[in-house]
Amino acid sequence: MSYEAESGDSITGRMSRDLYRQLSWLPPCPADFNRRCRAALESSDGLGLRIRELASFGLDDNQLIRLARTIGRARGQGSFLAPLASFRLGLASNGTSELVRDALVATAARHGLSLECVTAGYDQALQDSLSSDSPLNRAEPEAVLIALDWRGLALSPSPGDESSAKTAIDAALDSIDAIRDAVRRNNGAVCIVQNLAPPPEAVFGSLDRRVEG
Repeated sequence: MSYEAESGDSITGRMSRDLYRQLSWLPPCPADFNRRCRAALESSDGLGLRIRELASFGLDDNQLIRLARTIGRARGQGSFLAPLASFRLGLASNGTSELVRDALVATAARHGLSLECVTAGYDQALQDSLSSDSPLNRAEPEAVLIALDWRGLALSPSPGDESSAKTAIDAALDSIDAIRDAVRRNNGAVCIVQNLAPPPEAVFGSLDRRVEG
């Protein structure tokens, strides 16, 4: 009986992982996906609708890159992408933002957006926000996603030291505010601040949350 319960739990867990890994709520990607991307560029009629249809499938990393490049080529050749609404997004991160740029562009088409994504330099979120001549500010995005994780905010642990913890948190908030103020001053874009995910390697599991610092 216990073996059956454990086996069932294992199957349920695997199904849950696959649901998100494979985007199982979306139709499976057709085998001729690459051909459809090429065909979409060959005819300008209804190009925006074709791109949105291609974005509606459960795409893996390579397919997202392929679709994002198809969108980029269409935009580069001046194709009309209606009914997709044009939107320019700045991405300021302390990581390699190019790794998520194509996924954002391709996925946005599923939601009706023709997204152009302009990235700041690696770990240059503050510097590029402050410089009016940076590619991020020269692009004049309509919104800037501030995608910093805990490593980019100098949130060093200080177990048992409430004062040091508060100082670190205040400094982190000041850093985010500095980026927001610079973006507002240089191009007036709306700022989107992503959630701050905690590091997965907790020393004492959930007990860490009960310890100051």
